[in-house]
Amino acid sequence: MRTTTGRRVVAGGRTTVAVLVGAVTLALIAAPGAAAPSAPDEGAPLWSGDGLRALLRRHAQPQPVDLGAPGLSSEAVEITDSGVVIGYSTELRLPAHAWRWQDGSAVGLLGPGGDTFAIDVNERGEVAGRSFSSDGQQALLWERDGTLVVLAGPETSAWASAIDERGRVAGHLTRNGVTRAVLWHDGLTTDLGALGDGPVTAAPGDALNERGEVVGTSWVAGRPHAFLWRDGVMAALPTPPGATSTARAIDDRGRVLGRVDDPAGPDGPVVWEDGRMHLLDPDGRSGFTPVTMHEDGQVAGQGGASGTTPMVWDRRTGLRALPSPGTESRAFGLGRPGLVVGVTAPEGARTWRAVVWVLGVPVRLGERLPGHPSPTSSTADDVNDHGQVVGQLGLNEPGTGDGYGRAVLWDLVPGR
Repeated sequence: MRTTTGRRVVAGGRTTVAVLVGAVTLALIAAPGAAAPSAPDEGAPLWSGDGLRALLRRHAQPQPVDLGAPGLSSEAVEITDSGVVIGYSTELRLPAHAWRWQDGSAVGLLGPGGDTFAIDVNERGEVAGRSFSSDGQQALLWERDGTLVVLAGPETSAWASAIDERGRVAGHLTRNGVTRAVLWHDGLTTDLGALGDGPVTAAPGDALNERGEVVGTSWVAGRPHAFLWRDGVMAALPTPPGATSTARAIDDRGRVLGRVDDPAGPDGPVVWEDGRMHLLDPDGRSGFTPVTMHEDGQVAGQGGASGTTPMVWDRRTGLRALPSPGTESRAFGLGRPGLVVGVTAPEGARTWRAVVWVLGVPVRLGERLPGHPSPTSSTADDVNDHGQVVGQLGLNEPGTGDGYGRAVLWDLVPGR
């Protein structure tokens, strides 16, 4: 689903959005107790524009369901189209630990020690992750049955970035002071090569697609240059002479999200497609910072003078700002079609609240969680193509005021 903008806001369009937001807000009412979430049926159709418009007309606000993640405080960070969720939990004086929610239950993922995090997950539930301890940094793979495979470390410093449906894991490792991007699969480690004599790193987020292509950054004469590794060969992505570049993500069609810094010309976030570089913000005025890319080619992030205006870019419409229901907002995740999730800070508030933009219309997500106090904050971190949103509610322990969080799921399709 993921591979993780001039501004176009017309005055008339903005008025229309404001009226529609008001109508949606009046229509949304608190729903009774939420049912346990379930994964969408295999092969369930993706939403159409008509389906999203129907969502805006419904009279029930999506309510959160606690995923039951282990530990006092937990947060969900990613959900697949098959409904697999990964996240992490923390306990007082204990290391952070990873977990996976699948088939209706959450289980802890046993780590090698130290702080352990799940980084990426495929549709089958195989998880790539990392651990940090006094012994070093390790790259990890959890198989579907929870079996832990240490891909590299701690004698080397290893970093896992992404996993595909075949169980291949992209990342990089440092051995004897030399950093190289690698691909782990079936017990083998493949060195992806280098463009120069400097360090080579896989993209920090989604470095890998389903075709086995990997993107990242290779340093040449002390300067970073974005690369694409395909069919055993590393190639430099087109970059203007004298400029530097970095790659952030790649989708299943081979489109690469990254950044170019060019002292002699326009620069900023870019998408490389079919060997050509496309600037996402040609005039450089929006301050757009990409956060995530969807496989349909959309890119989401934020920009504006303070960096808190949510924005979306695609080839058809270019870069456009999303309306903010508060003083500032941020976009974190993309779903298809027309779904963006993130957070907003309501007027006069000091905390974030979870929000979903449906066809450009911001809708606040519900925060009622049975058995817990009223939340102090909420975040929506990711959404899949079937309208399931994951994130966290921030709460305070009654009597003590100690803060904690619970990983939750909002299902935008009632009675799924």
